[in-house]
Amino acid sequence: MNLKLRFAMMFAITVAVILLLSSIAIYYFYSSNRKNEYQSKLKSEGMLAFDVFINKDTSQNSLSIWGDISLLEKKIIILSEERKTLHSFPDAVSIKVSTKTLLNIKQQKEYYYKVGNREFIGIYLDQEKIYIVSSAIDKDGLKKLIKLRFILLAVFLTSVFITASLSYFFVTSALQPLSKLTFQIQQTTEKNLWQQVDEGNGKGEIALIAANYNAMLLRLKKAFELQKNFIHHASHELRTPLTVMYASTEAALNKKLSEEEYKAVLTSLKEDQNDLIELTNSLLLLSQFEKLQSSQNWQNQRIDELLYDAVGYCKKIFPGIIIDFSFENVPEETDLLIKVNDTLLRAAFTNLIKNAFLYSTDKRLMITLLASEKELQINFDNKGEHLSDTEIANMKLPFSRGENIGLVKGIGLGLSIVEKIISVHKGNFIYTPLPNNMNRFSIKLK
Repeated sequence: MNLKLRFAMMFAITVAVILLLSSIAIYYFYSSNRKNEYQSKLKSEGMLAFDVFINKDTSQNSLSIWGDISLLEKKIIILSEERKTLHSFPDAVSIKVSTKTLLNIKQQKEYYYKVGNREFIGIYLDQEKIYIVSSAIDKDGLKKLIKLRFILLAVFLTSVFITASLSYFFVTSALQPLSKLTFQIQQTTEKNLWQQVDEGNGKGEIALIAANYNAMLLRLKKAFELQKNFIHHASHELRTPLTVMYASTEAALNKKLSEEEYKAVLTSLKEDQNDLIELTNSLLLLSQFEKLQSSQNWQNQRIDELLYDAVGYCKKIFPGIIIDFSFENVPEETDLLIKVNDTLLRAAFTNLIKNAFLYSTDKRLMITLLASEKELQINFDNKGEHLSDTEIANMKLPFSRGENIGLVKGIGLGLSIVEKIISVHKGNFIYTPLPNNMNRFSIKLK
């Protein structure tokens, strides 16, 4: 069942229930009012018959003249305590009254009951010890009840039909923009993600859905472009060292080389293999970014200890590196504890230290740690050319390298990996140019 039909049915059912309850209430109150009025007439007629009986005027004309002529097929009897008929109208009329009914009349003083279409009212007078039972048939009232039932049923059925028709028409009109939006969305494929849907006047829920859908398309398009560029650069970066290694191996096999030349070839192959291993590990780390975001069952770690580990590892790789590590304040031990993935964060520190060493002019790096209850900030400062605005905008993108690379070998994934790791930890990664050709890369963790 589509949305239009469902809304129309829900609205029609709601109106039908309201109409049904209203019709039942109207019929009940009208029927109850008719019953009370007719009961009052029967009682008045019974008391009039009692007055006639008391005044010893028991002729037929007395009630015929003074009685209510609207009471059709009227019958009235007056009984003694011993159930003896004292008076009746018309003469010699009999009304069967059971012992149980007389008991109810005596207990309640006024007792109404009905047998078929004939209605009865029984009255008991304590002082006179007399029962008065009057009855009649309210043909006009019953006809009006039947007519009222028919009118209410006709109004109910007609109203439900009109309501269902109008509600379907209005729902169809109201959901027309949604149907149009649905059609436009169905035309969207991976080949035309740039083709946005019409947002109309920009007002209302449908326009809001369209705007959010267009924003989602932009994010998807950007993600697809990043994925496409990533695959292109990754395949290119993987092909280059493999081609170089193949060419070096083939050249060595086709020539007779000395022992020193063989060592030079093997050393070159080893360097290419290290580059290939580093590239592969970096690509794997980036490809598992979504998985890293969903698994954050981490333990508290001391940030200074992770920094010491990264510094010690980099000093082994780069014997000429000079690293100065200091605290900007005297932190409490609890301020240095933070819930992180130690392997990932150590990798981020290592990448920043390596990047600072390779692109610094004096091969010196200064690391400062500022710890407080609310935030941890680690600054990595090195001396070198400032990054341009374009380089700052692109430095966190995969395979993006700056203009100051010179002869430095690299694949352009270091800062991208750092950005991913810090974002997983809900932190910030910031670049700040400082005076005297100093560059600062800052990590802020909460």
